[in-house]
Amino acid sequence: MKRSSVVDVMVDVMTVLAIFGILAAISIPLYRDHSVRSKVTSLVESLGPVTNAVAAFRLRTGRWPKDAAEAGIDGGSGLEYVESVAWSLKRTRLTLFTKNLGGSTVAGQELVLAAKLSKDGRRVTWDCRPSASMRPLPLDMKYLPPDCRR
Repeated sequence: MKRSSVVDVMVDVMTVLAIFGILAAISIPLYRDHSVRSKVTSLVESLGPVTNAVAAFRLRTGRWPKDAAEAGIDGGSGLEYVESVAWSLKRTRLTLFTKNLGGSTVAGQELVLAAKLSKDGRRVTWDCRPSASMRPLPLDMKYLPPDCRR
């Protein structure tokens, strides 16, 4: 090979490596964010038994449970991405504390599900939103499912 063709090959190889580097710099953070977002969506969807327990208690007794134990909530054990679940009678809401979900999240971040009773008193709906408190940290809005970003 001539010297100029070796240089041309090296320039081509360096150009391809630079393009791969730029693509990796863009795609890896996006992949991490997507991975965390899917875990949070899975977390919210896995709360069906917990929200059903609170709603069933309310519809059966006509009042909200005093605490998680009265509602039949075991603190979130058995839920894949949940460290713990707390029930607040004062605010009629469930507060979830997450495990480390990867990305820029840390364990113990909060997500809130607020219970609302329909006007006829026959149905309980849940409003998902990030926690308003800053201790512990609320989940970043970009990780929340679309229903929780309102």
